[in-house]
Amino acid sequence: MAACGPVNGRSTATLGTSAGGKSEGIGLPALASVGALTISNNGTLTGFDLPSLTSVPGGPELSGRLTISSNARLARIELPQLGFVRAKMSITRNAALTAIVLPRLVSSNLHGGPGELHISDNPVLTDIDLSLLDAVPAGLVVVGNEALTELELPALVRARDTVQIRDNAQLRRIAMPHLTEATNDLDLYQNDSLTSIELPQLTTVGNRLTLSNDRALAAFELPSLVSIGGGITV
Repeated sequence: MAACGPVNGRSTATLGTSAGGKSEGIGLPALASVGALTISNNGTLTGFDLPSLTSVPGGPELSGRLTISSNARLARIELPQLGFVRAKMSITRNAALTAIVLPRLVSSNLHGGPGELHISDNPVLTDIDLSLLDAVPAGLVVVGNEALTELELPALVRARDTVQIRDNAQLRRIAMPHLTEATNDLDLYQNDSLTSIELPQLTTVGNRLTLSNDRALAAFELPSLVSIGGGITV
């Protein structure tokens, strides 16, 4: 494991080893802010403790990205105080990951927020808690999480750029009860077990709406939808 630079909100922390490395736990209990954070390629990492982390704000030469990827034994990601990530958040290819708990992550014009939120190829992921996330400025991607059965984003109001939820084989329910606008594409396809799409307040899709190859979906209703800027594929 290596930590690069003073982790004070103006530098970056990289917590990683070569694949198969021997890090089993990471504890930074007082860390409140870091310019960018990467936790990747830790072959034996089972957990990390960042209970005080509130922001990944970036800086003059820092991306503000948060990346957690390719940690073969990591079972749970829990960042209980994290409210702000300036750039892309990527949680990918964690073979043992079952839960992502980010209960305070928000996005607003006052506080900034995540760019693209990318959750993909976590084969045993079953639980995602993004209960306060109200907007995604640069896209939402949830792809290839084979064990995920439900995706609920109860506070999400606006999604800029593309929303893509696909190839989640066991996903049965997508619920975004307060989403009113997807400014680019809204792609909900190739979720073989999907039976329920709940978007009761969606009024606008800026470009394309795709609801195809959801083999178990017998019917759906978008009762408030008034405008699709591009085409629709069902």
